[in-house]
Amino acid sequence: MADYSIWLLEYARVVEQPVGSLFASVFNQGSTVMPFCYAVIKGEGHVAMIDVGYDYSGYNKHIADISGCSMWQPPAKVLEAIHLKPEDIDTVLLTHAHFDHMGNIGDFPNAHFFIQQRELDKWMWALSLPERFGWIRNPVNPQDVYDLCQLSSEHRLTLVDGAMENVLPGVGLIPAHDTHSFGCQYVVIDNESDDMKEPWIFVGDNLFSYKNAKGIEGNGVYMPIGLCHCNSVELVCSIDELMQRVDGNEQRLIIFHEEQSWNVFPSWEEPHGLHIAEVCLAPGEKSLVPTEKRHG
Repeated sequence: MADYSIWLLEYARVVEQPVGSLFASVFNQGSTVMPFCYAVIKGEGHVAMIDVGYDYSGYNKHIADISGCSMWQPPAKVLEAIHLKPEDIDTVLLTHAHFDHMGNIGDFPNAHFFIQQRELDKWMWALSLPERFGWIRNPVNPQDVYDLCQLSSEHRLTLVDGAMENVLPGVGLIPAHDTHSFGCQYVVIDNESDDMKEPWIFVGDNLFSYKNAKGIEGNGVYMPIGLCHCNSVELVCSIDELMQRVDGNEQRLIIFHEEQSWNVFPSWEEPHGLHIAEVCLAPGEKSLVPTEKRHG
């Protein structure tokens, strides 16, 4: 086990996201706010990120614009709020390759990257398909896949085959293949000083909301996300696996598109209007939440 400070950082948002994209088979329920986030973990001699967001240029800008994303901020600006720079990041754990999770590799010149081998292999296959299969590859920027492959020539890429323990001290990778994406993975952290026995789990996009795990009406019936690019049945099974790992405590699941995160964890709003949540602090780490802005 180990000790890490964890921050959840919002870098963009959609202010009118269709509710049906969050919950499968839920129609005509209007829209909601959807934050776009990544996370930083700091401790044990490492500063790591889970996912890296997207850069607002080229095809990523096109996807962001047609998706209704707004308020985008670059990593240098977002990380500044927790007294870090992109150059400080030594490790990046990629949950999957969609543009809003893997679209900013170039901003982290000193990081070593980890992703499931199946995720890379299957996206290379998808990108080779004829144009009539365009829906399959819509969430991924071919340039991002190329940039990921380029990292291997710099010895900065590890392709993970299945589960991997202690990728960093106390940090593991768990596959969730053929769910939201071909080769999704979870990031699991066992923090020694936490009062809770359950780990922290970064779920990637296998949940968009706590309600995917707790049920829309709070009845405990799992509801897969609406934007599932592989298999909704596998996705529901993955939600059950996640809930088993945290003993039913959904608030140990860190969800990158959950607007309620700012109420669950101590958090604040930056001047540009985006949020940061201080999920937990390692011993000796001082809180960065401004007293006058604290809520949650």
